[in-house]
Amino acid sequence: MKAVERKSDLNKRNSQDKNKHYSVNKTIKVDSGSGRLMTGITSAFLLYMLVIYPLALHDHYFDITYTKYTVFKVGMILFAVIWAMGLVIVLTGINAGGMKGRHAGGNVKVGTMDKLKAVICDGVYGTDICMVLFFISGVMSFIMAEDKKNAFTGAQGRYCGLAFMILIFIMYIIVSARVSNMEKMWSLISMVFVLVSSVTFIIAILQNIGFDPFKLLDGINRKQRNIYVSTFGNIDIFGSFICIALPLFMGLYVTEKSNIKRIVYGIGVFAGFMAFIPANADVVFAGVGATVIAVLFATVYMERVDRLFELVMLGSGGYLGMVLLRMLVGTNGAKITGFNRLAEHPALLVIIFAVVLFIRLIIQVYINRNKTEIYINENKSEVYINKQKNGTGIKLIIALAVVLISGIAVIIYGRKNNLAMFDFNDKWGSYRGYIWRRVTGLYGELPFVQKIFGHGNESIRSLMDDRFYDEMLQVTGTVYDNAHNEYLQYLVTQGLLGMLSYVGVVGTAVITGVKKIKKSPYILGLLLAVISYGVQAIFNVNQCITTPYMFLMTAMLIGMCRRATEE
Repeated sequence: MKAVERKSDLNKRNSQDKNKHYSVNKTIKVDSGSGRLMTGITSAFLLYMLVIYPLALHDHYFDITYTKYTVFKVGMILFAVIWAMGLVIVLTGINAGGMKGRHAGGNVKVGTMDKLKAVICDGVYGTDICMVLFFISGVMSFIMAEDKKNAFTGAQGRYCGLAFMILIFIMYIIVSARVSNMEKMWSLISMVFVLVSSVTFIIAILQNIGFDPFKLLDGINRKQRNIYVSTFGNIDIFGSFICIALPLFMGLYVTEKSNIKRIVYGIGVFAGFMAFIPANADVVFAGVGATVIAVLFATVYMERVDRLFELVMLGSGGYLGMVLLRMLVGTNGAKITGFNRLAEHPALLVIIFAVVLFIRLIIQVYINRNKTEIYINENKSEVYINKQKNGTGIKLIIALAVVLISGIAVIIYGRKNNLAMFDFNDKWGSYRGYIWRRVTGLYGELPFVQKIFGHGNESIRSLMDDRFYDEMLQVTGTVYDNAHNEYLQYLVTQGLLGMLSYVGVVGTAVITGVKKIKKSPYILGLLLAVISYGVQAIFNVNQCITTPYMFLMTAMLIGMCRRATEE
């Protein structure tokens, strides 16, 4: 009797195990089918943002801010609608694998939560929480605003009102969830982005040496032509784009195994550094400078210091190439300022390039002499690997010393050459000193509730007009609608909650990326893009042209990290 019971129990367990097996297969199939569908939708949006959006123009530079905002808004709304339709398809049981209804083969149940997990990854990151808080701060800022119409549209400023906040919040939620299954597509998309970015760099380069092939500067006052460039308009905005694209390419160059792809990324890096001079904005040196420091530590940690020196060679070579091109062909008459005055010393650039090349050759010799040696005994039963300890800790200390010495050298160079960046006053940073002081004072005068939730989306213009209109015109000759510091901007417009949550978005994304840096070859590039933008944001404006890229790169970074966690 006991033997019969054991056989019965065994049959029951086999039946249960069999059902579990079919259920697992079903879940995998649902994940695969819905994953392909939703990944395809997200890939289409990324192509839209990285191919069409950078090149979008309407009436040259005259309506570029509104045009870019409209292109982003329309694309984002279409993406959200299509994504929602895809979600409905998945949840109602129709997926890319061709299965429909609650059962496959009539005996396998597929729950709604299983389908939902196929679309939205498990787990919540600190960046997700900070992004929710940042969105809430935008809503609260709208409630605090006196001018509700402007607070919603952001028309008085750079179209970063509540409507913009809604768009970037939806974009973050969708992209950070679904991007985690699209590494192969991202490899292709990133290559295309290199080509498109290089086109924008080349347009800027041609304009800087006196050629305007698309007549973008037609109708612009000659005195103002120097501040408009490429397909992004203002030089600071173009510089902001460089601080997104160039670090991304640098990171991909470091981690890429394919020589062909690495050559493509190298072309993007070379062209990006050539665009430094046309951008003529110190924000580029701030953002990319932070990137180089991050790459230094990353390559030491990943034991790829050779790639760092290759990047420095490409960068210094690109910058030197632009200097020589200007000497041979001529310029558009634009005066170079700030750190770009380095271009006035081509001999120094040649020396830098030669020194870096020499160091790179030494590193190659070292690599060749210290390759991992593998020994296999006669019967091939054991394998011995002879590999020296890498001493990563010592290398990181050396890297830190290099950073400190380089920082001191930059300060000495700046003071010796009387660069305005090292003399803080109202004129500092093209009057950033003036606007920062005034904005900080305005925040101190806000009521307590507005100190927490802000005075209203895009409300800097109204605050400055009410208090300092005549003074602005007298001191700076212009009217300010932005704090020219994203963190100060959010502090006043969205309060302490907005500023801290924005810092949290950047900070937690960086921390997460650092922890997962070896898990995916695409994490480093996205991480560098976020770091670079976060640094240049100290000196630049938030706007609807390049700010979406910051949230897009952050969303993709978190998505890639989710994928790394799942694996």
